[in-house]
Amino acid sequence: MSAEDSLFEYLLKSVTGQKFEALAKRIYGEVDGFEFHPLGGIHDGGADAFYLPHVFSANKPRVFYQISTTDENRSDSKIVSTIEALRKNGRDVGQLYYITTEKLPKRDIIQQKIFEEYGVLLSVKDGEHLHGLINNNSKIHKIFYEQFGFEISEINKSKPFSRPDASSFIVDPTVFAQIEYELDNQDDGYHLDEGVVDALIYWSLRNTNSDEKIFLNREEIKSAISSVVLTDSKFLHSKIDERISHLIKKGVGEEFRIRVVNPGEKFCISFQMRKRIAEKSLNDDLLRDEFISSIRERISLITDYASDSEKNKFLSDIVISSIHEFFIEQGLLLSAFLERKIDEITADEQIVERQVKKAISVKGKSLKISPEDVGKIMLVLRNVFYNKNSVEQSYLLRISRTSLLMNTLKSSPRMLEYFNQMSGRFRLLVGADMLVKAISEHFLKPEDRIVDKLLKACVEMGCELTLTECVLEEVYTHLHAVDLEYRNHYMDQEKYMKDTTSLESNKILLRAYFYNRSKYDGGWDGFINSMVSPKNLRAVNETGRRELHGLLTQRYQMKFISRKDMISLVSIEEVDDLASSLDESRNDKNAELSKNDALMSHVVYGLRAQRNESAIYEGFGLSTWWLTKETLIVRHTRDLVSKHGGNHYIIRPEFILNFIVLAPKASKVRATFGEMLPTNVGLQLGEHLKPERMKFLLRKAGEWAKHSPERVSVLIENGVNRLKHARYKRYLANIHGEPLS
Repeated sequence: MSAEDSLFEYLLKSVTGQKFEALAKRIYGEVDGFEFHPLGGIHDGGADAFYLPHVFSANKPRVFYQISTTDENRSDSKIVSTIEALRKNGRDVGQLYYITTEKLPKRDIIQQKIFEEYGVLLSVKDGEHLHGLINNNSKIHKIFYEQFGFEISEINKSKPFSRPDASSFIVDPTVFAQIEYELDNQDDGYHLDEGVVDALIYWSLRNTNSDEKIFLNREEIKSAISSVVLTDSKFLHSKIDERISHLIKKGVGEEFRIRVVNPGEKFCISFQMRKRIAEKSLNDDLLRDEFISSIRERISLITDYASDSEKNKFLSDIVISSIHEFFIEQGLLLSAFLERKIDEITADEQIVERQVKKAISVKGKSLKISPEDVGKIMLVLRNVFYNKNSVEQSYLLRISRTSLLMNTLKSSPRMLEYFNQMSGRFRLLVGADMLVKAISEHFLKPEDRIVDKLLKACVEMGCELTLTECVLEEVYTHLHAVDLEYRNHYMDQEKYMKDTTSLESNKILLRAYFYNRSKYDGGWDGFINSMVSPKNLRAVNETGRRELHGLLTQRYQMKFISRKDMISLVSIEEVDDLASSLDESRNDKNAELSKNDALMSHVVYGLRAQRNESAIYEGFGLSTWWLTKETLIVRHTRDLVSKHGGNHYIIRPEFILNFIVLAPKASKVRATFGEMLPTNVGLQLGEHLKPERMKFLLRKAGEWAKHSPERVSVLIENGVNRLKHARYKRYLANIHGEPLS
């Protein structure tokens, strides 16, 4: 047993019941998302929490959680007392999750006993299960460390728990293939073909009905589609508006596709279009019915439940929902398996368990599901994938295409979780151009504050932002130069300037002032005073620098690194050589700016070496980067980059904006995709997947299967490092940075 395993066991054995309850609630809040509902102090008849899927929010909960530190010998009585207390308080208990610090080797016996006596499906989550969650999910790992931070630091001062590795992202090809796909496609247009957008609009309007006066407005349509399509909202919304305008028109000899009420305000799908979709889906409906019959037949062969019995239908629903869940979670893996690019797959019990949990939440008391039934469900699932008949093969391939399309739209939950977990590993040295852009956005509408939103989102997601002394000096010097330009060229003329929309100054702060000057009390001095005292700025004194330091470090929760500490990390001779080369290329011949840029590039490598980042194979790539739009320096640092294994030092802010800040929550995508996949329109979405895109993803899945997990981890590291810099990749959501001079 490793020292880390021993430490984990020690902490769980010594933890108090109250602290363990707090830990378990946070962990399962992360696992089950917004469908997990913790209960407060007094509890609700013995339960510590309940589970209620959002789509069934009108129902009463039937799935409960009991969190306990009770020892193994008394666990049976604890479980029984919980069920009895819940029932005494009027709760209909269908499933109980018993979360404990103890290891329960005889859990199967306990589960069978509880089902026979109480008709409740018991799921035991012991210390071993919790250890697995903590090791394989960085968010849960962070929760555990926060909960036991003091104890860990006291017991093991020299080394806290190491981060979990990226094992959960290398056991299927999704992340590997997606990174390769992004690198291969320079144009990040999200492939939102007209057919895809139209199908998404029809899907969003699926529950509308003119007879029943059920309509959606434009914003509701956009919100529904935005929940599954990861892209810049302005681009997506303009595409939706464009297609809505087209779909409400009736051409010669055509029928209405979308009806509009109160022109431009509310919409519903037309009866003719609903009928057309149904007619087009006739084969889909037939295939779906045959697939359902096939699953029911499989269940009847291994149980005593007739294919038309209510219990058979119940288990069939769970099997089919589990298959849909598999494709939502691991669509590329299953698609590659169906196309014989890989040889085998592993059934994920967590997915089946999630479906069982949902089914129990909505089924009445008349239907009980036993541990044996769950085993039968797993057997049917394995047979569907490994011994499928022609009907099952056809249906799985239809789902496969829709699932792969969602990958190309960056809406794979696994991919979203990968980039979300990556965010907490970033250590970003923020460039002066980014900070000037951010503070210039201060008086804009929140939705227009692109860089400000980016920096704040980074902090919220756990990134470590750093303000270096040389960047602080650059921003301060830039403010001073802007102040001089205003007072020398604009101050006397401002009262005559009515229209400032065509202001030609290349200083973004000047433009920000004139476009928003009505919002500043005190005119220009009021504008400057929102950042630093005008008096101190004009005196160029240390007090003014400290004011700016305080503003930036507090607003963006930035750490500070002095020039002295920066120099200690680099070879000053190499920095000077690069600075000289840069200065020769600059039109302004700004030696100080060249020295700062040269120092920043070298410090990135110095910090990586200090933290030994190149020897950490987590699958998330390097952590330390310079966040900037600076481009001049790039062509002067080819040798520097080559010296460090080809790994660049600049991260593009567009990468963070498009893959992290704008990314929807994986839980939200799961829920929406889960509602979309079984529908006719959801299945028809796959028809719009271009063959070349499908072939690329499947080919990469085949390559993934040939590599060992260790090799996959290294390839993901290399690929994501390239993607973070990717100078020529064009993103829809862009940041228009301007070099400082």
